[in-house]
Amino acid sequence: MTNPGKHAVEMYSPEGTLVTSWGQTGQTIEGFCGCCNPTDIAVMADGRVVTSEKGLPRVKVYTAGGMLDAVVAVPDDFSTHAAGMDLAVDGAGHIWVLDPPEGVVKVFAPKDAAAGPAADATPANMPPGGDREPTAQTDAAPAEGSGANARNE
Repeated sequence: MTNPGKHAVEMYSPEGTLVTSWGQTGQTIEGFCGCCNPTDIAVMADGRVVTSEKGLPRVKVYTAGGMLDAVVAVPDDFSTHAAGMDLAVDGAGHIWVLDPPEGVVKVFAPKDAAAGPAADATPANMPPGGDREPTAQTDAAPAEGSGANARNE
């Protein structure tokens, strides 16, 4: 779950015991900047954690231990004022991101889809400026009052 007050991600056991917590406030790509970030998370099949942020809308992937693994999307990939970007992942490593102001779901594929989820772009080989495009985009009508889920807006 997110703990946006601490700019952290927390993982709990089924019994409710804190297993791990990681994250940091910061302007660097590794950190969570602004107020109340990360807003949403999804856990991939291999245990990596996908996060989304508001203010400076971006989507990143971290190892289960909290090390930055990949930058999936940067502000230029989203509409103006994008926030509350719900996330989903699938077994093929695709990351599904809701862009509420635009009313679409953007689907980001691993950089080398044949290699599987571990081939996501890393900060070292990510094109500067977020000049990638989602692999697909579908129309999605945001639910009325969609703040009812566990995200923080």
